[in-house]
Amino acid sequence: MYSQHLDRWTPNNPNADYPRLTIGTASANNNVNSTFWLENAAYARLKNAQLGYTLPASLTKQAKLQKVRVYVTGQNLLTLTSMKNGMDPELTEFNSTLNLNALSSATSGRIYPVQKVWAVGLDINF
Repeated sequence: MYSQHLDRWTPNNPNADYPRLTIGTASANNNVNSTFWLENAAYARLKNAQLGYTLPASLTKQAKLQKVRVYVTGQNLLTLTSMKNGMDPELTEFNSTLNLNALSSATSGRIYPVQKVWAVGLDINF
């Protein structure tokens, strides 16, 4: 038994955080329609951002360059969501045809989270 199962529904604990537990092959209580597993998937995400600086032409001309730009870029920098366990709100159990049993469908909460990527760049025009 996991620690979250200690606060499970029983007749003496009707306001528990976790539903009633059962033992058996079918586990009928877990197959009953319930809102327990539903979550609000509203979110805000900063997908891409880039901050750069172009050196003044007076400096680049001295080095016989047309343009020099330095930048930092990032992807998946911030996600604001109330979803539990780090689940990605952009994933779904369904594919584009709403077929739950499709082999190519994503599985919410059962894959790695979206990676945060940082990169530094230098653009030089001769």
